[in-house]
Amino acid sequence: MKRLAVIISLIVSKGILSQTLPNYYDTVPQGQEIVLYGNMDYSASSIFSEMSNKFYLGGELTNEMIDRSLDRHKAVNRIGFDGTGELTYRNYKPLIKKLNLGYQVTAGTYYFGGLLYSKDLFDLAFNGNAGFKGDTADFSGTKFAYTAFQKIGFGLVSTKNRSSLSLNVYNIQNRADFNLRKAQMIQSTDIDTITLVGDGMLSLPSGNQFNQGIGVGIDFTYYMPVTFKEGVPSFIEFQVKNLGVGYMYQDQKYYQFDTSLTYSGFRFNELFGDKAINFDSLNVLDTVGVVSTNRNNSFLLPGFIQISKVVDQYATSKFQSFFGVRLYPTLSYSPFIFAGLDYKINDVLRCGANASYGGFSRFKGGVYLNAKLNKINIGIGSENLSGFISRKGSGISANCRISCVF
Repeated sequence: MKRLAVIISLIVSKGILSQTLPNYYDTVPQGQEIVLYGNMDYSASSIFSEMSNKFYLGGELTNEMIDRSLDRHKAVNRIGFDGTGELTYRNYKPLIKKLNLGYQVTAGTYYFGGLLYSKDLFDLAFNGNAGFKGDTADFSGTKFAYTAFQKIGFGLVSTKNRSSLSLNVYNIQNRADFNLRKAQMIQSTDIDTITLVGDGMLSLPSGNQFNQGIGVGIDFTYYMPVTFKEGVPSFIEFQVKNLGVGYMYQDQKYYQFDTSLTYSGFRFNELFGDKAINFDSLNVLDTVGVVSTNRNNSFLLPGFIQISKVVDQYATSKFQSFFGVRLYPTLSYSPFIFAGLDYKINDVLRCGANASYGGFSRFKGGVYLNAKLNKINIGIGSENLSGFISRKGSGISANCRISCVF
């Protein structure tokens, strides 16, 4: 039981995407530009902040906190985290004069993970097996994926409208994958007999090297002028980030199982307790029907596609709307929809608020503040304000963008 709790708690506490800090579209590209961007985000569809905060802030995790989060759980639940640190240099002086194309160089580090899980898994992890005496715990559909990677990219950028295309090379630092297509645990009334029904796989790194794989991918941004209100131009941004494939040339430990077995010789705490059996033992793996091999596999990078209306920082109106939708190629991340309102306080300061739904969470709201100081632009914000101020929130989020033109 403690091992299951540790798995969920690590996901909760490792939160390190909160990319709805609106992009300010500059209709007058400068000669050169440097952009530094960072974000950290942990989101959960069903776990309250009063519980998740205990894993990284410390404090007592009470049964009442667990029960309140358990009551919020549905059949399908999500936890996810996303961390980004990225530096981009753009030079708008034409590298290819006839095509009005400058160039850009990007370097970044990225951490992305998500878990799709059932209510029964949460209940078992934090409350133990007492609630399943003479019953069935169903974990079918559980999916987990985690990728840590770095990139260096080089591309071309339009000197007219800032649209760009980059080709990236990636270092794959770490990768883990877990998929339970079908999984049930059926216990006798006396908890001395357990029937395990399972069909799934687990892939883990076999070492801790910084470089375990390589990848290639693209970043693409295109700005399309549109008119929502006569005489007032707006811009729609089509963005693709880190869309590509990776390959693990360092061996991955791959476990596969498809079995239905009944055990009366194992006690529950021998499977999940402090004295749990070492499942890396080949004899035990054979006994429980698990096939263990070393593999080198390819996979899709956790890139995203986003379509959104951006804010024109040179527009004369006090209020501007922004909205959009973001998609990741993973089942644990549902389509993410966001919308907000930007307010121009004066020529230096702007602020705004946004609401969103989807991703790893449900409804949440955020705020931000942006300052334009001559050639330097600084923006800070949070996509999930309730996570900071309320124990009934779900998750935590912070982001920052600093740009300088010269």
